[in-house]
Amino acid sequence: MHDFNARLSLGIEAFGADADTKSLGKDQLQGLAGGWYQLNSRMAVTFALLGGSHIASPRIGGQVGFEIDFPLARKAKKELASTSSPWRTP
Repeated sequence: MHDFNARLSLGIEAFGADADTKSLGKDQLQGLAGGWYQLNSRMAVTFALLGGSHIASPRIGGQVGFEIDFPLARKAKKELASTSSPWRTP
């Protein structure tokens, strides 16, 4: 993961697995690249592209999601204020 600025973070990962029994077709080799874009202090859009090469891996795919932070009670907000990220308002 790399934070390009306070609103955009991108990253990549690779995953591989080898099955004990080759005839099951459970070997995997795949990669994923994605990140999130912060829309405001409580909402972000997440996204990713993935692909693989072995029989149990998807050839190509995509993911899109939303992150929504719901407000907490005032007391809980004050307790979490010191641990929150600098781009989020408690």
